[in-house]
Amino acid sequence: MTTRFGAATLLAALASIAVAPSAMQRGNDEQRDLAGTWSFSTLTALERLSGRVSAADMRAMNYAADVEHRDVAAIARQFLASLR
Repeated sequence: MTTRFGAATLLAALASIAVAPSAMQRGNDEQRDLAGTWSFSTLTALERLSGRVSAADMRAMNYAADVEHRDVAAIARQFLASLR
């Protein structure tokens, strides 16, 4: 896994895990239900993480994924737990 791909994958995992399960409602066909009111004032998961992921944190998470071959979702969950 290259560093850029690893960083993008980790950010995507962080963003998807950061979203509360209730915010990810599914329809009958298990597709995301996008009905409702949407506004640009609503923060995305990546925006909520803005300024909270340091370069050192990203290097450590990339090392865990690229060198230690740990599961990316597990790395992301562990990082998010450390933010609380």
